[in-house]
Amino acid sequence: HKRVTNEIGSTYTPNKTGGTAATKAGKFIDEMVRRFFNEGKMPDNIDFKMTSKAYMALKEALEGLKAKLKKKGYKVHANNVVVWDSNAGVAGELDILVFKPNGKFAIVDIKTSAYSVHSPDYTSTVVGNGLHRSKEKQHRMQLTMYKRLLENQYNSPDLVEELIIYPLMIQKDKDGKV
Repeated sequence: HKRVTNEIGSTYTPNKTGGTAATKAGKFIDEMVRRFFNEGKMPDNIDFKMTSKAYMALKEALEGLKAKLKKKGYKVHANNVVVWDSNAGVAGELDILVFKPNGKFAIVDIKTSAYSVHSPDYTSTVVGNGLHRSKEKQHRMQLTMYKRLLENQYNSPDLVEELIIYPLMIQKDKDGKV
């Protein structure tokens, strides 16, 4: 199967070292998010990648998200949630799949960035790889594709009620830590 991001395309082109600092930090933070929601805690040994201030801010943000979801009666699954459509030959991995009390789902996608989702950098059109789209549009397209895959997988239109982009703004210090 093709990955969702390969199917919809992207204006992003990784550099020769395998991506930007934000992309590498995003992968690290994605893993921390999964562990937080699946194991109920964050890893302790993060000194080499993250400052203690950033660690505490991330922990506080995740605890806040978890509390909001729990208050609504939502159940969270965040470990290897793969959705696919064999007929289309497309698959993707969700950051967080939320089970709602009414039997419907919400898909939460954690997005790390060096700038705010309220910044013009997030909503301005970028040109790359023959595409013209903003980061916001890219993220919404990705979530919409995940929604279609999940609904096709269960042959159930309208199974997904909410698509949520959960932004985390990151910065690196002089030592390269988040």
